[in-house]
Amino acid sequence: MTNKIELSSSKIKFEDLLSLVDRAIDTGIDIQIRRRIFSQNNTTMKFLKWVEKHKIISLFPIEIEAPPKKVSIRSRKRKVEISLQLVSLNVHMKEISRKFNVKIATAQSYFKDLENYTVDYLHILRLVLKMKEINSETNIADFPSFPIRINIKSLREELPKDEFEQLISISEHNKYLKRITGQKLGTTDLSILLPEKLKQKKIVN
Repeated sequence: MTNKIELSSSKIKFEDLLSLVDRAIDTGIDIQIRRRIFSQNNTTMKFLKWVEKHKIISLFPIEIEAPPKKVSIRSRKRKVEISLQLVSLNVHMKEISRKFNVKIATAQSYFKDLENYTVDYLHILRLVLKMKEINSETNIADFPSFPIRINIKSLREELPKDEFEQLISISEHNKYLKRITGQKLGTTDLSILLPEKLKQKKIVN
């Protein structure tokens, strides 16, 4: 037997409404009603509120969450940033193209804006995203922008000692991983930079 009784529309036959009320009486379960319906002043709601007034049943207004709106990312640079993060999370190119609603070739072209990045770079990026609770199912609008910063102390506390030391060693030899002064006094952050290609300036004769 269901543990929920819900009125999803005020346009209901009276005999069906009585059956709903009978179920509520027999089970002692509240009748859930969408708030927009609950506030209406039609025959159905007048009847239900009258029955509730006499303590025969209980009504429970509910809010129905709207499905999340699809977010459209227009900036190419932002698409490049997010695509790189998705790759670090092992998301395939086909899925990246679907997230941006573009062709696979277009999604692949975003990586032409980037210099060669190492496996170590992607590994560290993935670790930091995980600590920031970013994963392949995260809404693309919620992915961080570069540079992505995280406190070194947080990394030390989260990672095994050998993995933390390896991370620090990698950051010393990778120009896109920088240790910088932290946002809090006396702390140090790891800053992950976007490995984007520098655009060459046109020489004007």
